Amino acid sequence: MAESILESAQTAFRHGDFDHAKSLCQSALSSSDAPQSDYSELFFLTVECLRIQGDSHGASRLLDEAPDLMKESQQGSLLLQMHRGYLLGTQSRFAEALKLLTDAELASQNGNLDSLLGDIRLRKAMVLFFASDYNASEKLYRSTLEHAVQAKDEYRQLLANAGIGKNNMIRGKFRVAIGWFQQALSIAQATDESFLAATMKSELGWCFYNLDENDNAMDLFRQAESAFANSGAKHNYGICLANIGNVYYKQGDYASAVNYYERALAIAREIGDKISTEKWLKNLSIAFSRMGDADAASKYDLEAMQAKLQVESERLRAKEMQK
Repeated sequence: MAESILESAQTAFRHGDFDHAKSLCQSALSSSDAPQSDYSELFFLTVECLRIQGDSHGASRLLDEAPDLMKESQQGSLLLQMHRGYLLGTQSRFAEALKLLTDAELASQNGNLDSLLGDIRLRKAMVLFFASDYNASEKLYRSTLEHAVQAKDEYRQLLANAGIGKNNMIRGKFRVAIGWFQQALSIAQATDESFLAATMKSELGWCFYNLDENDNAMDLFRQAESAFANSGAKHNYGICLANIGNVYYKQGDYASAVNYYERALAIAREIGDKISTEKWLKNLSIAFSRMGDADAASKYDLEAMQAKLQVESERLRAKEMQK
């Protein structure tokens, strides 16, 4: 039996072919090719493609233009709220993001919408991570993992394992994090989630880098870099470029490091990724200092401090809201 348009789009999405997935979805949404029952999934798959490719404005605009019929159903309304909340979280608007996601979580729980509840909690856990509330983030990931295991839901197990890995990684528990990322990678490879497999390789690369296993780290970063470049996943690609720059920096090749940091910074600014912008500015400041260029180092350090103040202000707002 031939795949439906939705199934073809989902396959392309899992493989990181976001342009093709988006094209299939948009074509179906603008015609009568797809069954009405698939409309919601095609719509939100388009939103996800836009977000991953760094077009947060396009994703937000599409959510605002959602048909009234979708807004009138409880599940459709909550899906819109979930995607809006997560978009705000990626833009460092943590307080607004957590308010939307917490409200959606409660409504889904009260409505016994278990599948939707898992998706909301995974996104809320990631926003908590962005907001530096690592204890709350890991707790929510672990709870979601428990439910996913009970439901034999491999996709949510993959994402929850990765989330637990990130929370261990950010605390410097790299060996522990590797175990979680390897579990996530195994699931991704077994279920043909090639884009998420590349994401796990990038995360593993960062762990190995911090354990001074630089050759292993660079190999993983290069594998992920190729996948992200081909998919147009700008956020992931920018992080991978910066991490390759980190390996060059550790090796004393500061000129190559600067090249990769500048490319990563350009992407972060393009997509409005404030957290990465601050990080790559700081990296550039340190690299130029090592090269003996005090003026460039000072310039980037000042910009990094300004960017950090913006992000920390949003984190403080989120913490106040969570009290």
